[in-house]
Amino acid sequence: VGPDYQITVNDSPLILFPGQTRDFNGFVTPLNGYSSTVDLTCNGSPLPSTCSSISVTPGDPNPFALTVGNNSVQDFNFDIKGVGTDPAAISHTAPVALRVVDFAVGIPQPASVDIVQGAASQPISIQLSGLGSFTDFINLSCNRLPAGANCNFDPPNPVGPVSSNGFPVTLTVNTSSNTPLATTNVTIQGDVSGENGPKTQNLDVRVTSDGFSMSITNSALRAVDGGTATYSGTLTAINGYNSSVNINCNGGTIPSTCAPVAVTPSASGQPFSLDVSNTAAANLSFNLQAVGSDPATFTQTLPVTFTVAQDFTLATSAASQTVQAGGTATYNLTVAPAGHAFDSSISFTCSGLPGLTQCSLPAPVTPGAIPVPVTLMITTTAPIAVLQRQGFIYAAWLPAFGMTFLFAGFLNSDSRRKRVAMYVAIGAILLLTVLQPACGGGGGSGGGPQPHPGTLAGTYTVTLHATSGAQSHTLPLTLIVQ
Repeated sequence: VGPDYQITVNDSPLILFPGQTRDFNGFVTPLNGYSSTVDLTCNGSPLPSTCSSISVTPGDPNPFALTVGNNSVQDFNFDIKGVGTDPAAISHTAPVALRVVDFAVGIPQPASVDIVQGAASQPISIQLSGLGSFTDFINLSCNRLPAGANCNFDPPNPVGPVSSNGFPVTLTVNTSSNTPLATTNVTIQGDVSGENGPKTQNLDVRVTSDGFSMSITNSALRAVDGGTATYSGTLTAINGYNSSVNINCNGGTIPSTCAPVAVTPSASGQPFSLDVSNTAAANLSFNLQAVGSDPATFTQTLPVTFTVAQDFTLATSAASQTVQAGGTATYNLTVAPAGHAFDSSISFTCSGLPGLTQCSLPAPVTPGAIPVPVTLMITTTAPIAVLQRQGFIYAAWLPAFGMTFLFAGFLNSDSRRKRVAMYVAIGAILLLTVLQPACGGGGGSGGGPQPHPGTLAGTYTVTLHATSGAQSHTLPLTLIVQ
């Protein structure tokens, strides 16, 4: 084995923020007396915007530092490649990884809040997000708060780990009795160790002498397209607030119908209800905003969601049918959109059938905007009795014995009568001989249908299943067999 060298890197992967640079640290170790200079470069694709080239003389071992960096978020997997200046230009590579990451602090929702002096703000939602391969904890803080106020984050600091999947945080601003009655622009700040600088968002905080709080008991609603859902909540007066408050949908993607309501808060809490509906399937996120009619227009905003989906119904006016065994029960059904329309195909299966019974299922249907009639038929089986034929055969032989005696009597008569009697007896015996196998003497199997009891009499519940993708509905049907 001739002279050679080896490249090792100790700190891969490196994690940087955009615009930062850092060194991959490693060693070039000579083997078997290798002494030529080794040129190190970045090799592969893609490569970071900054990736230095250096020359290293192998030592025992000899360290190196190769500088890398990038101006935007991205993951890099490449090689540090060494090419020796020896006559053979011996080449080696060492794989490394560079992760350029960042994070974001989302805009507060709502971006401005009204707080009654000495009270706490409504919940304020903030979404933290990791960019690229970011996975770390973030420290949150509030700057430029008014006197006597403080911020509480839920969950508390440090928040995380935050990744590209996002991380929701709830902020509450608390005031005291000496917090000035004024509007203050507060800075929400997020910090991570090693970052270039903090990420910030602005929050306007207005402190008033009186106002109200708003709460909602069902912030996430579901309905079919065209159907109505109702948000329920309470307005509670603070410091004697007694002005009327208008509640409506605001911000985000609001439903096609949102019926505003006017409520006057009370100290004990005044309930309210607000109806919403949407004509098409959608996932809607918006706010319920309550705006007071007082001169300061005290305002509270809470986020809500409204999921609208297409659905269908399965119904019949006659869920019970009575048939004799061997008959067919026919059920006339209706498949209809639960809302404005159902635009997917619906297929059918049935379960709970009694023995010797079959379902004739409706073909798949797509209702669209109108009800569709479908028919389900359940066919029963009539019984086939066991044939008691052997007794008939034995009984049929009884006259043969009588004919034998008759024939014996005729033998004592004249010859003409003897011949007639003989012919009659022989004919009878031949006839009975033919009937013996034809009638299945001895209980032979024969070629006819096998005996069975058919569909047993009783009352049965048969379930019809209607399925479209993840949506499924069932309809119990009664089958009475007599």
